[in-house]
Amino acid sequence: PKGSYIPSFKKIAPPAPGNGQAESGGQAKPTGIAVLPFDNIGDVREIDYLLSGLAEELAMAQTKFEDLTVVTARGMNPESRVEDSPEQLAGRLGVRFLLGGNAQFADSTIRLRINLIDAHTGKLIWAEKFESLYTVKNLFKVIDSTVEQVAARIGDSFGWIKRTLFNEFPDAYRTNELKAYEAVLYYHYWAA
Repeated sequence: PKGSYIPSFKKIAPPAPGNGQAESGGQAKPTGIAVLPFDNIGDVREIDYLLSGLAEELAMAQTKFEDLTVVTARGMNPESRVEDSPEQLAGRLGVRFLLGGNAQFADSTIRLRINLIDAHTGKLIWAEKFESLYTVKNLFKVIDSTVEQVAARIGDSFGWIKRTLFNEFPDAYRTNELKAYEAVLYYHYWAA
């Protein structure tokens, strides 16, 4: 035939109602993320408002990824987070992934430790430390740069959440053909 073949792509709806993949029992596994309040592990109570703002900004940044449901656990009691296992906490919030961390302040430096837990396996799938000079003038810079880096590392097309979900994809749906894989990469490149 004349012309060339142009592949077309379409999103396939999840097999069960809700945001997730179907389990063997027909129920949908949630694939959402809960942004937990950050713990202040130092004596400086003045950074509590910074941690509250950081959690809110992280939740907002994750909403930009259309296939990810975001839940904030703003008013959650820190003691209940310690008492519950990640599986229990995620089940109560109706999500699969938990994003949380803590902060420490010394002299004029703030250290943020942020981690992502897959509650279905209980495994820590990503963690990183962010350190920055903390002054009133660069308060928003600290938050914005941290949020931008975290969102890119966990939520985007090649982030940790997508990698984790992709690794669960049944082998029957995978391909060993390089051309097919190349087409998928083109799709992700142009869809992003």
